[in-house]
Amino acid sequence: MLAPAPTSARPASARPISARLLATIAFLPAALSAVSGCGNESIQQAIERQGKANPKYHVQAVSRFAGRVTVDGQPPAKDLRLFVILNDPQHLDENAHRRAPKLCALCDDDGKFAFGTYEKADGVPPAAYVVTFALLHPPTAGSSRGGGRMRQATGPRHFNGPDELKNLYNDPDKNQKLDEFNIKLATPPKSDYNFDLAVTNKDPTQPGPNAVTTIISPR
Repeated sequence: MLAPAPTSARPASARPISARLLATIAFLPAALSAVSGCGNESIQQAIERQGKANPKYHVQAVSRFAGRVTVDGQPPAKDLRLFVILNDPQHLDENAHRRAPKLCALCDDDGKFAFGTYEKADGVPPAAYVVTFALLHPPTAGSSRGGGRMRQATGPRHFNGPDELKNLYNDPDKNQKLDEFNIKLATPPKSDYNFDLAVTNKDPTQPGPNAVTTIISPR
């Protein structure tokens, strides 16, 4: 069988958010969970074992995508969670119909992010992508919903709106029209992408039909 397409990415230093679905955006990724073994087996050993067991199995090439996101020149607010999302330019509606985006990374407190497929921060398949961003409210203790947040102690983790970037950068249809949010990943790797999102003094907008305004991840 072919190696499964990568379904998640991990933050530079934070725990993953999308775990068996976006594996371990907690967001290791789903592709990794499919090949990893148990005990002290390394990721590379697991990949080699899978290849010996199934001659049709292959590892996809990946290209590093990492960097930093700031909001008006500053790191994201510590009580919020900033997500970087990669969208397929040919299928801009793909992430709108998922509980969590297919390729997504959670920034750390300094705004740093890194996408991973088989290992932490190794990258994603080289291709053209439209980059979007969402600054969401994290789940908190309790079980009631209020103020646009989901408060819960168990079960899936809900990162809810309102998007504190005023829905200015979470819509792939809009970002596709802006050169700075259209990237083409290839080798050699690049790990110094910088995105500074201007929000202050801008009017909020309504999210488009393909905008990501909520992310739900397994614990």
